[in-house]
Amino acid sequence: MRRTIAITALILLVGVATAELRVVGFFPDSLHPRRDMLSVPNPNPPVGKNLIRDKYTRLPINTVETPETVRVCAIRVQFQPDSTPKSTGTGQFVLAPDSTQKFDPPPHDRKYFEAHLEALARYYRFVSHGKVIIEYTVFPEEDSAAYTLPDSMGYYGPEGWFGSDLGTRLAGFFTDAIKLADSLDTINWCDYDVVIVFHAGSDWQNDVASFYPDYAEMYPDIFIPSPDDLPTAFVVMPEPVVACVDRGIVMPESPSQDGQTVVLNGVLAHEFGHALGLVDLY
Repeated sequence: MRRTIAITALILLVGVATAELRVVGFFPDSLHPRRDMLSVPNPNPPVGKNLIRDKYTRLPINTVETPETVRVCAIRVQFQPDSTPKSTGTGQFVLAPDSTQKFDPPPHDRKYFEAHLEALARYYRFVSHGKVIIEYTVFPEEDSAAYTLPDSMGYYGPEGWFGSDLGTRLAGFFTDAIKLADSLDTINWCDYDVVIVFHAGSDWQNDVASFYPDYAEMYPDIFIPSPDDLPTAFVVMPEPVVACVDRGIVMPESPSQDGQTVVLNGVLAHEFGHALGLVDLY
């Protein structure tokens, strides 16, 4: 009996507070599309046919009829060290073990991200009834290595080089990250269907202090605004950054911050759903 991956995956992806952005170009803020026009699924997903109709309010009707393999390339990118409170962390991946962290504990090395990608593969294999098979490779190949950008995270913040628009900031980071990895390593990008950029630090969506300033006033030691944190998103670029890469997922090493614990697995599964053509249900 044929089964779809769509309905099960859609149900289980509800409630993850992330977003996907479509970058349509680099223009002044006054010419940028409205924020609500930036949310789109992958217009050309790597498996089966597109899982959506013209109207998002209708259920998908297309199926993945036979098992298909999605090949994932994940790269680890960090920034120059900094001590500013405007971003979460130091700009570098946390590599020192910390037994007090019960979820997503460091070291956040190659094995850490491979474990999360294995969890992602098992999840989609289960909800698709074996129809979606995920294979993955994490770069750099050295366990504790990362591609280090020449600037701090603040360079991509609202007061940095790319300005305050979220889409432009994310496009700038995605471009720089991919080009840096391409210049330092031998990655056959065309061998992969989905690219994931894991960066040091947390993400914009979980910056509780910036979203709720009253919390920061009441509990300044816990809720610290970090507006330079990058959004977690599935991004579609207006043109390829390098050969075969014009879209991808941007993820933090851990979304936890401001006294709250958010596990990476759920956020990763959500964003990967966008890469398969699934839409937000919130």
